[in-house]
Amino acid sequence: MMVKRVPDDIEDIMKDARNGDAIALTTISSQFNGLIWREYARQDSRINPSDWYSEAQYVLYRALASLRLFTWPTLVTYYEKALRHHAQQIWRLEYRVDASFETVAMEDEKRANGGRLEENTVIYYEEKQHIKTSLQAVLSKLTPKERQFLKLWISGYKVEECAEMLHRSKSWGYLMRRNIQIKLSVELHDD
Repeated sequence: MMVKRVPDDIEDIMKDARNGDAIALTTISSQFNGLIWREYARQDSRINPSDWYSEAQYVLYRALASLRLFTWPTLVTYYEKALRHHAQQIWRLEYRVDASFETVAMEDEKRANGGRLEENTVIYYEEKQHIKTSLQAVLSKLTPKERQFLKLWISGYKVEECAEMLHRSKSWGYLMRRNIQIKLSVELHDD
């Protein structure tokens, strides 16, 4: 990751930011501008850029608050992972909101049509339910560890990161990916 020249008194600035100093927090977040905007470009959510920057500062503040070892390299490593995780959480929340809007829209359509749904709407929800049932059948072919790995992997983590989070080796991660590919007959690729 590319960062600007780090100030000599960065540990003091980190402590000030941790204690709520807005100027110190802004100084540190300016060191991470490249990372912040790279993560913004990678995500699929439609969050406003200024909102994203505020979210990134919030994640930075939380990262500083949870650090045990107060060094710059520790913050860089931890913040990069925390920011990526936060972007995924935003995406998941957006997905949940979309799903709840869909339910509200279906109820509104029922009310507008005297308690009935249009035929196209019924077909849409039946197809969606069929896909959900098919997915459950496919997932039942996997072992619990393979399901854990796949859940992390489709959440956006790389193979190595999935293995690390499951306290396994990289080679175990690649073996899991291969087993899943064979069982599901799909190709899984890292970014």
